[in-house]
Amino acid sequence: RDLHSFPTRRSSDLNLCIGCTTFMSSLAVDLARQGNKVLVIDLDLQYGDAGIFFGIDSRMNLGELLQERVSPTIDDIRQYVAIHDSGVNILCSPCSPEIAEKIGSSQVDRLLSAVRSYYDFVLIDTGTTFDDIMITVCEQSTYVVVSARPDISVLRHTKRLFSLLHSLNQADKIRLLVTFYDPRGRIKIPDVEKVFGTRVWASMPRSEEHTSELQSPTSIS
Repeated sequence: RDLHSFPTRRSSDLNLCIGCTTFMSSLAVDLARQGNKVLVIDLDLQYGDAGIFFGIDSRMNLGELLQERVSPTIDDIRQYVAIHDSGVNILCSPCSPEIAEKIGSSQVDRLLSAVRSYYDFVLIDTGTTFDDIMITVCEQSTYVVVSARPDISVLRHTKRLFSLLHSLNQADKIRLLVTFYDPRGRIKIPDVEKVFGTRVWASMPRSEEHTSELQSPTSIS
């Protein structure tokens, strides 16, 4: 599915992408090319690599920001973002686990409240660990894009994540993205839909997953 079909609402649109950095990066570039102000926040605090996808290694990052400002304003935040050639703003994850452990859900909540009033679209990249920060982001998000590979163990893990989102009354926000999809593989799209009891919103072919960074940004088609 083409990125232009992503369900969006101009102004203060905040979308959570769980475990799908490649998709999130390409979506961010596509939205920026349309003239939108786009911010990517890497909230995979321990293992975040969104900056790598954009070819950015920023020492001015989320950890540094929240150490310096308890309740950052949009002006504070803009001093800590890196800017990709496409115009996408990126707030990279902390550079060390020690700093990441000091970040709490209340700080993230204030951060998200500040950026929503300035950017047209905020895309949040996270891992799959479900904690207080993840819950905070889910509650503030317009959509929650959840990725799953057509692999039995991955589908089982992602099904548990789905159950948690349902228990938090976030089910209506979920958009299921199948990554590493090979139509010749053993597990087909209808099989994935049967596991989750919902339609697959989009899929990414295996070949598109080999992109390591967006030095020359491309869109998913």
